Amino acid sequence: MSASISTAELQTKINRIATQQTQIQDKSNIALTRSRMLEIAQERNIFARKLYFTLIALIVFIIIVSLLIYTMKK
Repeated sequence: MSASISTAELQTKINRIATQQTQIQDKSNIALTRSRMLEIAQERNIFARKLYFTLIALIVFIIIVSLLIYTMKK
């Protein structure tokens, strides 16, 4: 039983490992990209929520001011 590995087998294993490392790096890049996309989506949702609350507050403020002006004139 010899434990020797031929040069072709060794080269095949090296190529396979290199391919696997490339695939792992590609998947890591995809995961980072998706993570960043999720962060951007969350930031947009936060901005939209702030905008909605600001608009609601503005509308309520206008209604209150209108009521105050109405009661002052009456």
